[in-house]
Amino acid sequence: MKPLALFVSCASSLALLLGGATAPAAATPIITQQAVPTQVTSTAAAPDMDGDGLGDVAGIARVSTTESEVRVTYGDNVKSGTLRYADLTGTTGTLSGPLLARDFDGDGFTDLVVVGAPTSGTAKLFLIKGSKAGLSPASVTTIESPSGLSFQTDSDDGTGALALVTSPIPRLVATVEIPGLQVEDHFSLVAYSLGTDGRPTGDPTRIVPGVAGIPHLKGRFRTASLASSGNQLFVGAPAARVGGASGAGAVLPLTFGATGVTAHKVITANTARVPGKPTSQALFGDSLAAWGGYLAVGVPGANSGKVYGAGAVQLFKIGATTLKPVKRYTQETKGIPGKSGFKDAFGTAVAIGRVCASVTGLIVGAPGKSFGVYDRRSGAVNVIPLAKKAGCKARQLYEGHGFVTNASFYRFGSSLGVVSDKGDPVAHLAIGSPGLFAGDSSREGSLLVLSQHSLALKSGFYTALSSR
Repeated sequence: MKPLALFVSCASSLALLLGGATAPAAATPIITQQAVPTQVTSTAAAPDMDGDGLGDVAGIARVSTTESEVRVTYGDNVKSGTLRYADLTGTTGTLSGPLLARDFDGDGFTDLVVVGAPTSGTAKLFLIKGSKAGLSPASVTTIESPSGLSFQTDSDDGTGALALVTSPIPRLVATVEIPGLQVEDHFSLVAYSLGTDGRPTGDPTRIVPGVAGIPHLKGRFRTASLASSGNQLFVGAPAARVGGASGAGAVLPLTFGATGVTAHKVITANTARVPGKPTSQALFGDSLAAWGGYLAVGVPGANSGKVYGAGAVQLFKIGATTLKPVKRYTQETKGIPGKSGFKDAFGTAVAIGRVCASVTGLIVGAPGKSFGVYDRRSGAVNVIPLAKKAGCKARQLYEGHGFVTNASFYRFGSSLGVVSDKGDPVAHLAIGSPGLFAGDSSREGSLLVLSQHSLALKSGFYTALSSR
């Protein structure tokens, strides 16, 4: 990625109705389609919304206590702009997220999906196509919320999520809720089959806990995270009760067939060979990342010994039909810089990418990390190689260590993205710091794009980032 100075925001109407829940198909293998990378350089940039071979980053930035917008920084450091709800609809509302950057139609340009909510009414999905000119409000497909439901947005009430399942046919998956109800029974998923143009076709399939073979998770998908690998979707349900532990959390693996969905065994801290035990508000599955044949599960509320809420990450290897526990990481794990602290929330955000040439690594946000008496909750990010290689060591990034800026970060590492340029041996990191709106106590957040050769910082209140 070339040195960056400016961030861009940029980003026809298709109404879709809810389809009934599809009965599960016969059990099908979990197909990862993502072997552990061995090539030294990336074969394509990602996300690449303008097709120039340089990675781009999209983020959600709060501009007031009631409004958020999409901002995109392009790797060429030329294009700039902002994208608000009114740019897509001509009416008032906010683009609060979540968002997802993927090439939905296979044309070589990364597209962007973002959830937005009008001032009154139900939330909508906006599918914005990439092109040589980047994202444009003129190339938008609006997907109305299914009848009787609303897409979940990122808000104080909960967290929405999006994912793309790539096989056997591409499907866009989103979390939904019944508007106005805050009861756990009323949250679920919808999956849209995509046509060759990358746009939804027909009615979506609704995936409901306790219906059609889907496990009846306590806590449901109220605050959900999603990750995908081939025909496999992983659903994080951090509010799920496990035994007597409220909010212990769970992860539900789903396999998509040609017409149906198969649920696999729910993964919790009680699963064999997963270290630890279910504890209240551990939030197992609060964040997820799948890449290179691995699944990372964030457990930001986990205790580390007597340190409350220090956080952890459980790494799994995605096999043909199972998830195999690999290792549990905390700030006490040998070789990881730093030390567990009260409410560090290590695991709030997770990502997986190439952290050294030919070395896949785990990236973990700990936004509750404090440094010194006057540096409360400034946050940190840990970069952890998953294989040994000379000169490739774990490192901890925080203000003044690993990079130097004039910013005063608050909850740095709340969101993470991985960005790759074509031919680049190591991924770039996009790190969000959401800031704080609290009158005289307000602290501005930021988006930091950190590569081997450059650092780009954009001030704002960033709450979510896209990832490849």
